[in-house]
Amino acid sequence: MGTADSVTELIVWRIALGVGGGLLFPLSTAVAGAGNSRKDLPRLMSILTGIATVGMAIGSVFGGVFTELVDRRWIFHLDIPISLIAILLRSWLAAESRNPEATGRIHFGGIVFLTLAVGGLSLGVGWISDHPPEIRGGLIVGSVLVFAIFAW
Repeated sequence: MGTADSVTELIVWRIALGVGGGLLFPLSTAVAGAGNSRKDLPRLMSILTGIATVGMAIGSVFGGVFTELVDRRWIFHLDIPISLIAILLRSWLAAESRNPEATGRIHFGGIVFLTLAVGGLSLGVGWISDHPPEIRGGLIVGSVLVFAIFAW
């Protein structure tokens, strides 16, 4: 994203970053749950939630300060070393887990429908003051319909 040459490219990369970030919390809870005993799980989930909450608060402030003092493009380059550190720590500290009874598969259609529904709803609500009611309403109604397809 730090090398985006247009607003469209920046938006596409930001969506990709948002999807990746959205997958991190469920993944981190799964890794913490699989690698530790049931007895320790409430404490670990509390710690994980606390870290995530503090990270969201501090991350926005840090990002704003960094963007103001350096450049908006460089804030996106910070994701690379932070991600590499997280991958190394996960590889070093987290135990491998496998479920031998698992027979399910990833339902890619469901992922697509849910992403379209939540994205359309977010755009529809986010454009409340910027776009005509027909566009906002269409996005919101379309999102509800796509969510209904997802639920079905």
